Amino acid sequence: MKTYFLTSVLVLATAAIFAQAKPKQKSSEKPPTQKEMAEMMKEMQQALDEMSPEDKRMMDSMGIKMPDVKNMQKTVSGISDAQLKKSIRRR
Repeated sequence: MKTYFLTSVLVLATAAIFAQAKPKQKSSEKPPTQKEMAEMMKEMQQALDEMSPEDKRMMDSMGIKMPDVKNMQKTVSGISDAQLKKSIRRR
């Protein structure tokens, strides 16, 4: 009798857990502007410049490639704020 009671409680608890509503994700995050993107690129370049050569070699040995910030800045500078906003919404 105990086993039937415990089994039914376990089944009902499992059903209640799976019946919970999942929270909706709000897309309230605003896309960055060109100015903000440029500032982020500068911060990234500063962080990369502060890394020691030993740290860079270690990351390279782990298969982590160091980004080419100058090339990325050229690419990002050709993107308008409207295009950035549109690309953020697609995610």
